[in-house]
Amino acid sequence: MTLFRFPVFGIPIGKVSAGGQATIGLEIDMNLNDPDNDGRIRIDELISNAQRGVECIFDSYGEVYAQLDAYLKVSLDLAFTEITLYKKKFKIAKETLASFNHECGPPPVLAELDPDT
Repeated sequence: MTLFRFPVFGIPIGKVSAGGQATIGLEIDMNLNDPDNDGRIRIDELISNAQRGVECIFDSYGEVYAQLDAYLKVSLDLAFTEITLYKKKFKIAKETLASFNHECGPPPVLAELDPDT
């Protein structure tokens, strides 16, 4: 998701245009938490995760980033339309401004029986 997009520069020369833009964006990824990592989420696992807390239903990751891009476009003007002959976007830089990662691990084991004692 793009939060803000700012045109930095643009140079139209006939039907050739070049320019750049700065972007501040946000990416969020959420997956259902699979406690036994078998690739399947069962109802009892979902209920168990919900009992541990709402935050344990999903594993989530996200970042806020800043990006700088440049572009080049060559087009041909016809009667009622324009044909793009060449269009290329170049990523100059991308920096992560902030990020988070949350996973609920397996439930804690409070005690175990030792058969040797």
